[in-house]
Amino acid sequence: MSDLSDHYRLNVSVRYDEHDLVSAWLFSAGALGVVTTNDTLTAWFATPAFTPTPLPRPQALASLDDTAFTLEPAYDWHAAWVATISPVTVGRFVITPAWLVNDLVDDPAVITLIVDPAQAFGSGHHATTAMCLELLEETAAANTDTPWRVADVGCGTGVLGIAAAKLGAQVEAVDTDLVAVNVTSENATTNQVRITVNHGSVDQLTIRPHTLVANLLSDTIIGLADQLVAAPTKDLIVSGISRDHFDRVHDCLAPLTGNARTVRERDGWIAAQFTTAKR
Repeated sequence: MSDLSDHYRLNVSVRYDEHDLVSAWLFSAGALGVVTTNDTLTAWFATPAFTPTPLPRPQALASLDDTAFTLEPAYDWHAAWVATISPVTVGRFVITPAWLVNDLVDDPAVITLIVDPAQAFGSGHHATTAMCLELLEETAAANTDTPWRVADVGCGTGVLGIAAAKLGAQVEAVDTDLVAVNVTSENATTNQVRITVNHGSVDQLTIRPHTLVANLLSDTIIGLADQLVAAPTKDLIVSGISRDHFDRVHDCLAPLTGNARTVRERDGWIAAQFTTAKR
């Protein structure tokens, strides 16, 4: 930002498994920036009020009103927030915001993903995104299909679809949030990859993917289980699952696919890969 005018701070106590949902809603409701510290989300607004948004308000924010805002004295919070963002390395990938890309060392073995923190989930800093990237890279290494077709369901910023495209895949991404659809399209252009992006969910896919990746909330995965399993011909990668909810998700998917062949956990979150080929 160019000026240091006063802003309004909102502190919200949120469980770790609600961070992403609440952050996305705060951005859609006018937040200029959101920072997570332990079990607290701190958001800054230009005015002490939420902007009307079509997204449903998360339960964690159900009782909040304008009295929850605190006037923040003039301070370049944006510069302070930018200073907290750094590139993230996951396998061969380095996920970096655009303003740091020129600081990276040129290495042909590294796959650079340019993704700015934005009004959609998937900057690469979250464990669920990192684990999905790892599983995509491993799946690509073992892939023998040409072209390898990948679907990214609930694409957010598009980071997973962009990563798959840079690994050589033909990619289609879908999201029920129009903001995410637009952000994914913009990020694909920034990263110089071609991705088909559609508004909707699994039922809007126009390709039959070999691999489908879905970094979603546990209840959403359970609700879409039949479609998520039926769409890909080989692999289903799911994440966005907290440790406490994994058994529910696994018990829902396993009867359709068999037990997960790969499960990994990080920071209280789980990613799992299932085989969807007919057994």
